[in-house]
Amino acid sequence: MALLTCPKCGNKVSDKASKCPKCGHPVSEMRPHAEEVKEDKKASGGNVADSNKEQEAKERQEVTPQSQSPTINPDQEKSGRGSGKIIALCAAVALVIAAVVFLLVGNKKVGTASPAENVNTETAVSNNSGTKAEKEVKKLSTNGTTNPVLISLIENMVYVDGGTFTMGAEGNQVSGAENDEYPPHKVIVSPFYMAKYPVTQKEFEAVMGYNPSLNKSPNNPVENVDWNDCQAFVESLNKKTGLGFTLPTEAEWEFAARGGNLSRGYRYSGSDNIDEVAWIDSNSGKTTHTVGSKKPNELGLYDMSGNVWEWCLDGYDSYNARYGHNSVDGAPMIDPMGRNESDKIGRGGSCLNPASFSRVANRDHDGVSKKYGNLGFRIALRAGY
Repeated sequence: MALLTCPKCGNKVSDKASKCPKCGHPVSEMRPHAEEVKEDKKASGGNVADSNKEQEAKERQEVTPQSQSPTINPDQEKSGRGSGKIIALCAAVALVIAAVVFLLVGNKKVGTASPAENVNTETAVSNNSGTKAEKEVKKLSTNGTTNPVLISLIENMVYVDGGTFTMGAEGNQVSGAENDEYPPHKVIVSPFYMAKYPVTQKEFEAVMGYNPSLNKSPNNPVENVDWNDCQAFVESLNKKTGLGFTLPTEAEWEFAARGGNLSRGYRYSGSDNIDEVAWIDSNSGKTTHTVGSKKPNELGLYDMSGNVWEWCLDGYDSYNARYGHNSVDGAPMIDPMGRNESDKIGRGGSCLNPASFSRVANRDHDGVSKKYGNLGFRIALRAGY
């Protein structure tokens, strides 16, 4: 049995009755109404569900601010995802690059630095190997003196890396060459230090207490000194500094004048143009000039050509007498020296001589007691002193 609602009075009526007991409305007319109400409820229920969904959506929208949930159309969303992928890819590449850089830098820090980075700049005086990377060089100590003139002299010593060269007249040295420049021959020179400038008058006076020069000026080369004066100077200098200075040998002098391992084969020391590097008779006014006022050679040495002749340690003799024919034609001689005790070598030319005297291969000689106003010296120091 089912209960029906009377459409007239709203009373509940059994579907077995014939009419509503309250108002007498026929039950037969109630059935169609009941079906209509059922359909209305179904429709009403759908509307309520839709309404509820709309309300829930509205509530969600009110809970989430518009600025945090922007509306994105499909095209924008696709584009946005594409940008996201690109950004992610770029980030990944950046991480890979950073990792590679980290590994490279890390390797350098643990001992794979370039040769230049492995050099201790405080112990490197100068590098002039030409065929070798920068190398560590013993720094000369200035602890033995507080005299600023002598400290400057020590700091101006230039390291000359050892090497092999052809000594004597060949190539651009042949023009104007004397007989004693022959035969050209191979020589091996050990590492040494060479003074950047000829010894100046103020340096000589700081060591010896007097200035023997004829053309007096503190920064001009000292001159009017004989070979024995030079020996007295280095002996006194060594006592004041604790170092082992000496005169350069003739082979050391020529190797350094040519530019050592950095040599470019110039006729004069540092240039084929004599006026660039030397004070000679044609440009000096026949007098000495301040050291270092012309261009240096490849090693950074000044006045190796011109200004004043420079005494060397060796005695003067011919190359044939010094080396013998077999040695000249055979293996190079190592650190050769002339043995003449009474006649010593002079090198470099001077402010009173023509350009040909300032060639790097040119030789001169004088007795140990000779003094001239255009004859001075520079000092050297063996690397293993």
